[in-house]
Amino acid sequence: MTFIIICTLVSTYLIISLILYFSQRNLLYHPNENNYSGDKIIVEVIETKILTEDKIELSAWYHEKNSKYKTILFFHGNAGTLENRIHKLNHFKDMNINFLIVSWRGFSGNKGKPTEEGLYKDANAAVYWLKNKNINEESIIIYGESLGTGVAVEIAQNNSFAGVILESPFTSMVDAGASKYPIFPIRLLLKDKYESDKKIKNIKIQSFTNSKNEKIKLNEKTSILKILKRTDVCKENIIKISKTTKKETHLLERAMLETKYSGYIEKQKREIEKNKKQNTKKIPTHIVYNNISGLSNEVKEKLINAKPTTIGAASRLEGVTPAAINLILVHIKKTELKAVNA
Repeated sequence: MTFIIICTLVSTYLIISLILYFSQRNLLYHPNENNYSGDKIIVEVIETKILTEDKIELSAWYHEKNSKYKTILFFHGNAGTLENRIHKLNHFKDMNINFLIVSWRGFSGNKGKPTEEGLYKDANAAVYWLKNKNINEESIIIYGESLGTGVAVEIAQNNSFAGVILESPFTSMVDAGASKYPIFPIRLLLKDKYESDKKIKNIKIQSFTNSKNEKIKLNEKTSILKILKRTDVCKENIIKISKTTKKETHLLERAMLETKYSGYIEKQKREIEKNKKQNTKKIPTHIVYNNISGLSNEVKEKLINAKPTTIGAASRLEGVTPAAINLILVHIKKTELKAVNA
């Protein structure tokens, strides 16, 4: 009976895993889900088509207020048509900004099916379209919304765009998937990973606002992670600029804390790994503790009586300090070197 139950559970788990694998893109991309319909656009736009490298035509809207202004390149999220962003685009009416918003393959009547690689091609095609209008990277601000932030980070890394705006970003789709389906091997199952957390370090900036509201100009472009490590950068400025929600503020505080202490954290990780290796190190059976200079008589006596076989076992003996362990390790190392050179 128990065997049948186990087999049933395992079979069910495997079936659900297969369903997730084959239907994952239907779960991730929702081109027909329109949550913000009915808004009237008050900004003048030109409807255009952008051709990708794999010959897919993408619907796009372009608004040019003044060729001297910066241009926002808007990458939308995983649901809905361009019309679903009208309420956001209308805010640009009172700004000295141009914009281009492009719809993904499979969205807004476009041919093709959305994939991570496909969306990257769509985004690159949009950048190329702007460059053909003599708009260089230094005049383009990349704007990513939700899923579009993953595309924005991919496109922005190792380039010289004027800025990057990430609205409702995520670390990676692996993390997002794991939070929804924690009992499944999401990293193995997932096709479109959008690993922004691994790419964000490659986005360089040359100016930022410090804790005194002073605009700091850097001598060279620097990664965002390096900026966050500076002592004159505070979360209040970032929150003010990005208008983060309470939940996002909590995540930002955590990210800044981890970033500022990343060096210390990495050092501690190395120490832990070092200790793990040391704990499993064998103590030679022929070791003579009385010959180890610096060990107290009390420690020597405990080690002789206990006869620990590994450094880990020795370190767990009462009264055997980390300093004593280091003396033992040095003695073992010297003994090993003498044996090699003999």
